[in-house]
Amino acid sequence: MAATRQDDLAKPDQPKKIAGMTREQMAPMEREMAPMEWEMASLHQDFKQIERYLAQHHAELLDEFRSVIAATSLDQTGVNV
Repeated sequence: MAATRQDDLAKPDQPKKIAGMTREQMAPMEREMAPMEWEMASLHQDFKQIERYLAQHHAELLDEFRSVIAATSLDQTGVNV
């Protein structure tokens, strides 16, 4: 939350309050996060295009990829499948 821009918060009109951090300490974190947020949005768009292509041309592969992702996600949360 400390690195989240004020405008991106659920309640942007309320100042952030992080125990042990001042506004001056949070500002550099916000600036450092901006390029990463842009990169994540770009990657998300790329993956959506790949997903759309697979859905149109290789639906069976897309289903397999989704199964692998689901199984991997469950493994990371400590849930046994």
